[in-house]
This record gives sequence, structure tokens and C-alpha cells, in this order.
Amino acid sequence: MDAILRTAGHKVVVAEDAGAALNQLSADQELILLDLGLPDLDGSTFLAEAAHRGYSGKVLVVTGANDGRQIAEMMGAEGYLGKPFTPDELEAAVMKTLRHR
Repeated sequence: MDAILRTAGHKVVVAEDAGAALNQLSADQELILLDLGLPDLDGSTFLAEAAHRGYSGKVLVVTGANDGRQIAEMMGAEGYLGKPFTPDELEAAVMKTLRHR
């Protein structure tokens, strides 16, 4: 995913797990691309901790779960993308989420 986004001109910070992502989080990041398949922390807890650390940007949830859209909405995410997806679908979801008010 990161190569696709870099090719599209986005600045990307990659983290191998939720702990690393939280440690790399900065207030100027516009978007968190959150895969709900994190091995070390569930998505809701991750977002709560990110907010606690001052993150106020947007969130795009990526998941293969059948109820992924509902989960994303319950978490307060601005965007949702179901797996599997194409590079074009990823870029479209990122741009749509960034435009979300």
C-alpha cells in the first residue's frame, strides 16, 4: 500500500504494529490508514490512544471484515475501504477521506 500511495504523491509513514504507529504519530499527519487486522491492539483502542496523544486528522479504515463499513462508522472513521482493493480504489478512498468534512 505504501508504494501505491508514494507513487500517487503522498508522504507515507509506515509502522509494523500499533505501538510503533502510535510512537510515530504526529499532529501534522492528515490521515491514518488503519488496518483493523492489527495483531497487538484493536482499532478502537488505537484511535482512542491516538486522540489522547493529540491526533485530530482523518481516519480511513481498511478491512476485509464483512461488517467493516459498520465498524468504521462506529469508530468514527471518515472513510472505509474493503479488501481486496485495486491501487485506483485505494487512491480514490484516500482522496475521498481527505475531502470528508
